[in-house]
Amino acid sequence: MTDRVVTNSAVDRSLENIKGGKLNSFRCAMHPLDSIHKQCDKFVKAHEHTLGIERKGQFPYQKGGESLAQATLRSVDKLMHDSGSGLPQDLPAYLKLNGMKGTSNSSLYPRWVGNRFNVYFVNAGLLYMYDSLINEFQTKVIKPRNNLHHAIFNVMSTGKLQPVLRALGLVNKFLTGPWMDWQGTRQGILETSKVFTSVLDTIDGLSASDLVLGFDETAFGKTPKKDAKYEALTTSTPQDGETAAVLSGLLAEVSVVMRRQLEDHLPGGKYHTPDDDLQRVAKSCTMNNISGERVFAKVDSRINKARSASLQKCIHKAQFSVNRVAEYLDGKSKDERADIMRKATAQAKTNRQHEKEWKEDLHKALKKRLDESRQELERKEENNRNAKEKIIMSVLKHGLWETEVDIDNGVKPLKKTPAVAALKEQIRFRTVILGSKHPESRSIAFSKSKQEELEKYLKELVHVPTPDDKSEILDIVKDPSAIVGYDFNQKWSSDGVDRMCRGSILSLVNQADKQEAEYKCNFDDEETSIFQTISEIITDIVVGDLFLYIS
Repeated sequence: MTDRVVTNSAVDRSLENIKGGKLNSFRCAMHPLDSIHKQCDKFVKAHEHTLGIERKGQFPYQKGGESLAQATLRSVDKLMHDSGSGLPQDLPAYLKLNGMKGTSNSSLYPRWVGNRFNVYFVNAGLLYMYDSLINEFQTKVIKPRNNLHHAIFNVMSTGKLQPVLRALGLVNKFLTGPWMDWQGTRQGILETSKVFTSVLDTIDGLSASDLVLGFDETAFGKTPKKDAKYEALTTSTPQDGETAAVLSGLLAEVSVVMRRQLEDHLPGGKYHTPDDDLQRVAKSCTMNNISGERVFAKVDSRINKARSASLQKCIHKAQFSVNRVAEYLDGKSKDERADIMRKATAQAKTNRQHEKEWKEDLHKALKKRLDESRQELERKEENNRNAKEKIIMSVLKHGLWETEVDIDNGVKPLKKTPAVAALKEQIRFRTVILGSKHPESRSIAFSKSKQEELEKYLKELVHVPTPDDKSEILDIVKDPSAIVGYDFNQKWSSDGVDRMCRGSILSLVNQADKQEAEYKCNFDDEETSIFQTISEIITDIVVGDLFLYIS
């Protein structure tokens, strides 16, 4: 596992509760490569701002947060593999004719999907090596035909990304490539502590300039594979200094990620010098979770093949395959197999009961969570409704200020604090209730604004036309009697059940005081009349709980 999501520690706690004891939680020795990729790309993106890249014409599309270098690597992936916008036959053939080795397109330039741990660094080194050939291909063989072709040609023609790509490629040769190779060894999780400590010491103790022109040992103490890519990456160019600077920054980011994610395995960590008991317990624990993810893949495959089968059945079938139960039974005598099957059948009954209880508990937990979510939503909706009704009641109390003169006359008899409060409610009425927007799309900070600033903002706001769909609300505030005689549909709730009730507004009582005035309403399924205040009716219209119409 990694440290990137809280799910990991949550699962640890749940398992500890089930087991009733402390659980050793080891980090997968491969997943840090994923974090190293993301951290390095953040550094690259920040570094690109210092390169002064002049964007002329089409450039590769950048997804949120990614660097231009990564966007370029993804674009070249399409150029090499996508039959729609790319050139998956012509370009690979040209590369091979010019001495680039590869039995397939994927070996010439690995697909971006399916190899996420190291593909960023691998492909950066390959693109650096192919740079002059791709440029030659696009200028002398097949000129750019579409946006993808132009984007790659334009960005690579700047010459600004080459030191970045070279540095990323050197990281692959020195660190991430050997790291991937190391995953193929069958070391236990506790054996990784010495390796990680050695790798980190090596990274912290070297100068990036020592790597730019070649090296005899990787970070893992192995001899690097000195192939064509290695030769291209370590050949001296006028950009050696800039490449070393980028590489130094990348290795610093690697060090940060390793110290954070592998803290338990480094000096001072709880797994760095394990005692005999821990070594015994962790003896069978591999250095990564590849085997576990392989089981998940088998379960997922069975779910896709048997959509109607229960999850437990798919899991059991995968377990039967992974644990090689059939081979185990073949090695037993007839009587032994019969005894094993008898015990398994008896145990199956207990397992089914446990599964039934588990489903019931899960159903109860889900119901509880949904109930809590519904109650929280209802609470938020009620608070929102009350806040809007408060705004409406304030405007009914002070009257609607429609002009600059109204604002001056409304503020004049009020002391400072009530005046500020009234101005805020008038602004909220126009922005929250009527949905009006300031002519300059400017907002105002109530907590920091003085009375004069609030007056100025409101005077600018009153000149904004009321949206057509909110004109009905404005008409009611001006003249509450305007809707007497209207029919309506209104939402009412009872015991958590909502229903729309049809009614009509018969009259307006206590019209002299808008705050105290009430509408006398009749409902089709009620014998007695119900009285509702002006603010209640307007609020229901605003939140979508009441719809007026003339029958």
